[in-house]
Amino acid sequence: MDSFLAPTAPAADEPGTPTAVEQALEWLTRTLEREPDRPISLAELAAAAAVTPKHLCRLFAGSLGRSPMQTVRLMRLERSLLLLARSNLTVREVAGLAGFASPYH
Repeated sequence: MDSFLAPTAPAADEPGTPTAVEQALEWLTRTLEREPDRPISLAELAAAAAVTPKHLCRLFAGSLGRSPMQTVRLMRLERSLLLLARSNLTVREVAGLAGFASPYH
C-alpha cells in the first residue's frame, strides 16, 4: 500500500535516510505494535527522534516525500489492510484495533 501511495519515495532503510527519520520510524513501529490505538502527536514523534517537530517535518518531506503524520496514518492503514484481509473482524473492529476513532476514518 505504501509503495502504491508514494511510488517514488525511497525506503527508510536506503542509504541517505536521515538518522532522525530512522529513529522516528523505529519508535513509531514499536509503539504501534504495542499500542495500536494510542494517539500519537507530532511533538511526541519528534521527541523520539531528538529533533524539533518542524525539523522532523522537513526531514520526512525530503527523504520520504510525506509528513510524519501522513506516515502515521499510512502505517495505521497498512495494519487495517492486513486485518481486513486476514481476519473475520468487522470494519468497526478493525478501525478500533488500528487506532482510528471510527470506521469512517
